[in-house]
Amino acid sequence: MEFNASTVSLNAPNGALHITANSRLSQFLKTQWLVHSQETVRVTPRVMTWEQWWDDWQQKQLLNARLPLDQLPQRVLNDFEARLWWEQLIDEEEQGVFLNAAQTANQMYQAWAYFDEYLDEASMSSVFHTEEVQLFLKLKNRYLEKLAEQKLWDKALLMRHRLQWFVDTQDFPKFIMLHGFDEFSPYLRQWLAQLEAKGAKIELMSATNQAPDSQQLYRAPNPRVEAQQAALWAYRQIQQLRIAGNETPRVAIVAPNVADIERDLVWALDEILLKEEKQPFGFLSKSAGPSPFYNLSLGQALSTTPIVNNALLTLKLLLSGQAIAYEDFSQWLISPYTTGSRIERQQLDMQLRRWQWAKLTLVDLVSALQEADCRLDLPKDLYYALKPLLASRLDNSRSCSLETFYHRAVEILEQSHWAEGSGDSSLSSIEFQQKQAFLGALFSFSRLQITPTTQSFSSWLTLLQRYLSEQIHQPQSDAAAPIQIMGMLEAGGQTFDALWVMGLTAQAWPREARPNPFLPMALQRAHQVPRSDALRELQYAQALTKRLQGSATEIVWSSAMQVDGQPLLLSPIIDAFRSDLAEYVPQPYLTLAQQHHQSRQPLLWVEDAEGPEIPIGEKAPGGSGILTAQNTCPLMAYFDYRLGARQGLEAVEEGLQKNYLGTLVHWVLERFWQQVETQSKLFTMSDQEVDGLLESLLEEGMAPFKEHYHAHYLALEKQRILALLNDWLALEKKRPSFRVIQFEQEYLLEIAGILFNIKIDRVDEVLGDEQPEITGQIILDYKTGQARAGDLLKTPIKAPQLAMYLHALPEKVVGLGYGLLHSDDGVKFSTLVEDEGVMVKDRSQIRFSGLAAKEGGEFEGLDWEVFLAQLRQEVTQLAQSLQQGKAAAVYESEEDLRFAGSLLALRLPEVKRQSQSAVSD
Repeated sequence: MEFNASTVSLNAPNGALHITANSRLSQFLKTQWLVHSQETVRVTPRVMTWEQWWDDWQQKQLLNARLPLDQLPQRVLNDFEARLWWEQLIDEEEQGVFLNAAQTANQMYQAWAYFDEYLDEASMSSVFHTEEVQLFLKLKNRYLEKLAEQKLWDKALLMRHRLQWFVDTQDFPKFIMLHGFDEFSPYLRQWLAQLEAKGAKIELMSATNQAPDSQQLYRAPNPRVEAQQAALWAYRQIQQLRIAGNETPRVAIVAPNVADIERDLVWALDEILLKEEKQPFGFLSKSAGPSPFYNLSLGQALSTTPIVNNALLTLKLLLSGQAIAYEDFSQWLISPYTTGSRIERQQLDMQLRRWQWAKLTLVDLVSALQEADCRLDLPKDLYYALKPLLASRLDNSRSCSLETFYHRAVEILEQSHWAEGSGDSSLSSIEFQQKQAFLGALFSFSRLQITPTTQSFSSWLTLLQRYLSEQIHQPQSDAAAPIQIMGMLEAGGQTFDALWVMGLTAQAWPREARPNPFLPMALQRAHQVPRSDALRELQYAQALTKRLQGSATEIVWSSAMQVDGQPLLLSPIIDAFRSDLAEYVPQPYLTLAQQHHQSRQPLLWVEDAEGPEIPIGEKAPGGSGILTAQNTCPLMAYFDYRLGARQGLEAVEEGLQKNYLGTLVHWVLERFWQQVETQSKLFTMSDQEVDGLLESLLEEGMAPFKEHYHAHYLALEKQRILALLNDWLALEKKRPSFRVIQFEQEYLLEIAGILFNIKIDRVDEVLGDEQPEITGQIILDYKTGQARAGDLLKTPIKAPQLAMYLHALPEKVVGLGYGLLHSDDGVKFSTLVEDEGVMVKDRSQIRFSGLAAKEGGEFEGLDWEVFLAQLRQEVTQLAQSLQQGKAAAVYESEEDLRFAGSLLALRLPEVKRQSQSAVSD
């Protein structure tokens, strides 16, 4: 089929129909008409895509009763509905053979659309049928039978009937101008042939027949630099065009895959516009809207927008009744689209993380919050919004119709005040558009033809999420923006003052061939099915590239040479005429960070290692922890405890966290010794009695976890902890006789004038049955990690927490140290004792009397009580430095700081450089 080729012109006969390859081109042609209409009066031309024309034509035929109403279907399925039908057929036929039935259904539906337009039964019978092809043909027949039974069509059947209706119609355009078409599908060719037979005149329009004045090639070191250069070039082109008198410049940045370049390009444009035009970043503005300087033709799936994601989480929590991961709940709770005080919601999130509920339902959470011993509450506005919804919740497991699901979903969103916005959190222009798009999509979803017709709320919600993932939303933007960002197909047929085509790597252009797996490959190639053959894609890309070459007088072609360390080749299409291209010289580009760095004032370094003092009589935050941090690094102590950097968000993990297991071990041992008290009583208990007591205590201690973890997992944890505790008690039996006299005892100590809250895990009284002179108290601190009592002997002290406990016990202390319980490393003591007869006689015990008797040793001749007094004095000195606000960046090893909440704020590289500089000076 041959058509007359003409350049783009709107000087067409009145009533001419302009058919465009895409809606972006339609918009461009309409804009061009508006520009020309200012000069002369003319009839508004009809400009639309082929699909839009068919919808308009069919509507007119229906209004004029020119279509056979008895042949019309009850409904035309959209693509989403049709794919669900294919998915159901696959499930019925294969019973779970395909790992991804949804993806398989997409490919089969595509195969049906290609088969209907490009192939036929006769061509299929002449080639070999693989198992995949046989399955497709079988399911195709069942699919068509089901449609016929319910008097339904899909888009393919609708087009087939439209072309049949068009044969007999006398209502057809007499003059058609085709814009932006590089190829014609079989159905489009059939329609054009019908028009020719009716005597219509058809012209194929091209953008321009002129060769560009300037073509350049730029090979950027990476995609980010490529985007920066393209953005800077586009902005400067606009400035030059305006200086030359062009008040409506039109510059385009085009790429094979706009999604790949979007982030870097938009960021670079925003940087330039902020520096040159003082236009603020969109995300920094409360009324963020599309930029007036550039128009991005890239939509976003509704399900991925934050406001819609919050709506789906709201429905999941309040409608489906499903348990959700805590991270999803946290995202919902602190979202600006959830009602209630944002600060209160963020505080509640931080506190709930300590519960370690890996999964939860809103009903269970509200019930737990209402318990008498719970000190947490939902923010009032949020609570009053949710209260009636929780009180009137439906049986979410029962089946309901799609209409019931829709009305319930709307009711929940309204009553929960979803995304209403207030005060500082009012919706921006883009957010408001997204909200309206979601509500419209929710209504459209409620009108779908889906089987089964009744499902659970959860099933409907899952389908809604899939539906929204296919609904692409693009906020309204300024079509007349001077910089147009678009894909290669959209750019076809348009003209520009200047054009930059980026992302032209061999991997991206031409597109990769992707033949459909359910149609014979040979037939797909023979009938030129889209994406079926690498040669077809090459020829198509060559034609489109040639069209782009004629769309602007100045063009830059570009690609990155590497990404993430991987080399990238230039597209072979561009490489073919590379010798005709001049080299583009990159222009100096400064990021905002670089600009601010260059314009900074010279820094005057002043060492300020003094924080404000802690007032005498005031409580130090963090108890013994702040003293340990002060000993490790005073600056870390200041940041982590006094400024609260350690109060970060606690990670919520699957399974019990290590610190929770440590707390459970502490709790069980505390209650065990409260009942047993002495070692002698432990000896009198049988193994069965010990196991029974430990199991009952573990059962009680793990009770709060039962609703949030699988019973089998908890049983394994219980078994592991029980074995660990039995090993520990076996070790306790090897000690000299003792009695446990304190359990998790809390103290409020005054040291150096400030107060510390501390808790001592355990204090034993050594009975000295065999050696009465060896009596006194021993301080034990349980640890499920690593710790060494030998740190008490180091100067400066390395175990200030243990030494701090000495301030709480004026009675005679004959030993102090750690009880270490670890599933991998086993159980052991690490203690420093006055003499033999206090603890287990093995290498875990450090006997101070032996150190004092060692000639030439550090502790030669030192009395035990004097040593303890020195420990107390070191703690006092440490507390004094804390009270005085000492906050120097002094530490022994970076390894000691690896768990600091303020690790980044410590700026260790700078501290290291300053130290090295001081040494060299």
